[in-house]
This record gives sequence, structure tokens and C-alpha cells, in this order.
Amino acid sequence: IFSLNIRPGQSKTMHVRHKQRLGWAWLLPLLILGLPLAVYFAWKMPPRPAWRSFFVEAPVVSEAIPAPAESEDPLVTEAPMAVPAEPEVQAPGMTAPESAPPIAAVPEEVPPTPEPPVETPTTPAPDWTFLVSNPELWPTETRLKESVDFPIFVNGKPSGSMRKLPGITVRVLKIKSDGVEVAYGEDSTSVAFDQTTLAEQLPLVLKKPVAASSPPVQAAATPVPDDGSVTLTPLQNWQRPPGAELPDLIELLKVLPRDTVADKSFKITEFPEIFKGVTLMMPVAEALGELGLSKDLIPSRTAVPHSAIPFYYRAFPFKYSILGEPEDWFNFLYVMTDANDRVVGLQFVCENPQSKNAAPKQDLQTYNFVVKRRKSATTLAVGATVTEETPEVLLIESMLYDTRRNRALELDRLYLPKRIAAFLRHVIEARLDLAE
Repeated sequence: IFSLNIRPGQSKTMHVRHKQRLGWAWLLPLLILGLPLAVYFAWKMPPRPAWRSFFVEAPVVSEAIPAPAESEDPLVTEAPMAVPAEPEVQAPGMTAPESAPPIAAVPEEVPPTPEPPVETPTTPAPDWTFLVSNPELWPTETRLKESVDFPIFVNGKPSGSMRKLPGITVRVLKIKSDGVEVAYGEDSTSVAFDQTTLAEQLPLVLKKPVAASSPPVQAAATPVPDDGSVTLTPLQNWQRPPGAELPDLIELLKVLPRDTVADKSFKITEFPEIFKGVTLMMPVAEALGELGLSKDLIPSRTAVPHSAIPFYYRAFPFKYSILGEPEDWFNFLYVMTDANDRVVGLQFVCENPQSKNAAPKQDLQTYNFVVKRRKSATTLAVGATVTEETPEVLLIESMLYDTRRNRALELDRLYLPKRIAAFLRHVIEARLDLAE
């Protein structure tokens, strides 16, 4: 039946393939029969001899070296006898090298006599105690030797810090017994003396030799005259031509009372109370205690940016209102000090007043003179009124008012002693004279 389906010529191909399969199949029985024979002959073969090296090592013969003879002189020792080496074969035309001279006996080394130490001269260092009490000798600028972090304040509020790299020039604000107060732009901080190039800048006459083990310089108090007066110390270089600061000088001159007489003296003899126990020229640490603030976390001071106020200020946040209407929360306090950290004025700021206030009648530009805040739109109005808080203290109240919404945006109260107001008038008039 199957042969009927096979085509002609296909049967021959199938027959050839069948023979090929049968030819490969005969190899399998041969492999099966040959495997036991191969195992049997392998078992009957004798073991192979172990490997032996063709190289035979010659035995090493060591000859005893006679010990050196003892010398009568204990300081002279003889070198051990060397083993004679085999003669070297020299090439024709070459001469033998001369034999080395015999090694002479070396006596024992005698330790050298120690020399007395040489005294190195000490490097002269500046007399910081003398410089603290003489501000007229301070340099105006110095350079940083190390990286210093300067705090950043935005509208009187701390907002991080900025690192200044070595080599940057900074202004010298004050030299203290434990460091120097420097400023970069409007920011200031305290650094150590060795972090600046101040020691190299001072002349040699202000330096004295200081031993390596000399005790640290003690803090020097501000000298107080015999009559009990205190010297007012403003910013350096406050007497300069105004330039673009001319409108600021004229504006503050209009705000100050007309009966204020300019006083160019730096001598303070009376110390009236500015606000709740804080008196004029009181150290800032004592003033914080009177105001109920912590003395431990005192922020770094910043130069007042207003050109007519050559002082510093420190910003303190408030959590409750201590003056004004109950709904007006004065959330910031600015303590204004001179270069010796003595209080010369206080300013309270309310940044979100809720009480109803009338629009100011004046048309000023600056509503916060301590941090120099100015209005930025024509729809805003600024006004300031000056009254006597006490016979010796002025109260300057300024306000930023939004005429579109008919509400106040900020209220400021600056408590300024009349003695400081008289000095500010002198500053303004002196700078206006330079402008003419």
C-alpha cells in the first residue's frame, strides 16, 4: 500500500540513507566492547617512575674563618679577615686595578659638646590695649586671611549669611580687646586679629615685643573722664561729601524740630531716660536687661544705612506689644548704638497695624530712618510727626499709608534724645557745607 504512494526515484534515495544509518550503527557495539579492554590494559601496566631532576646540586662546603686576634689597645679594633676570591680573567691589553689600601682602625666617636640655645628675637605685635582707647589710629580697611561668614539682614530681619573668601577688603568699624569689628557692604561681624592683616598694616611704633608665653590681653574698659562724662563715638568717615545722599539729608533736616541747635561736641554729660529704664549711653547688654530681652543671643550690629545717622543698630524681634493700641503689635525693636555699643536711641516697628489711622498730610519718601525704608509707589503716602516724650527725649512717629485701601501699612516710633538730635543736625549741616 505504501509503495503505491512512492514516486519513481524516491525509493533509491531512501535505500541509500538507510545504508548510511546502518553504517554508523556498527560503531556503537565496537565502542562498548573496547571500553573494558582499555580499562584492563591500563590496570595491568606498571606504575610510571617518579620525576627526577637532571640538575644535581653540589654540596656547599663552608670553611671556618679564624677569629680576629685581640689587640692590646682597647680603642683599636681589627677588621675580620676576608675570604680570598678567585682570580678574575682579564682581557688582553687591560691592566689590573690597584689594590685598595688597607682599612685603618677608626677610634670611637666622642659626643660633641652641646652648644647653648640661640635666643630668637620675638616678633613685635601691636599693642591692642593702646589701640582700643585711641580710635584715631585705627586703619579704615583691612583684608581677610580666612573665610568669614557675614550675617545678612533684609529690612532689618536676619535672613541667612554670606561667606567672604580670604583676600577680600573689609572696612574696620571698631578694634576691641578680643577682636575687630569689620563690615562688608551693610553687614558687619566680629573676627579675631589673626583672621585679618591688621597686624601687618599698623606702623612699627604701635608694636611692642610680646613673648610667646605672654598672658592674653585683658578687656579694656572705655575710659571715663574725671567729670563723669562719656565720649560719643560715631561711625568713621561720616564727614564726606553727600553726592546722591543729598535728598536724604534734607529730608531728615525737615523732620527734626526747628529749635534744635547743632552740637558738634562728642562729650555727653547728661544721661536722660529714653524708654522704660534705658538711659542715654547705657551699654547695650544692660539695656536689653531693662527691656526684658536675652543678653546671651545678641545679634551682630549693622551700620545705619541712612547717610545722616552715623551710628549702628541691632534688630530684635518682639512677640507682644508693649506700647500703642492693643491691636497694633510692634513686632520689631531696633536698638541704635554708637561705635562703643552704647545706646543712643530706640525704635519700635509695627509691620501690620490693625487700628484705623488717618492719611498723613506730609509727602515724605522715608518712613523708617533707622533701616532706611522708602515708599515704592505713588499710591503710598508717608508722614512723620515729632513730639516731646519727655523734656529730654523726642518721639518721631512715622507711617506708611496706602491711599487705595485707606489703611496704614507700617507704624514706626523712634525715641531719640535731644542731645543726639542736636548732633545729627551738626552732621547734616557739616555735610551740606561740603556739598556747596
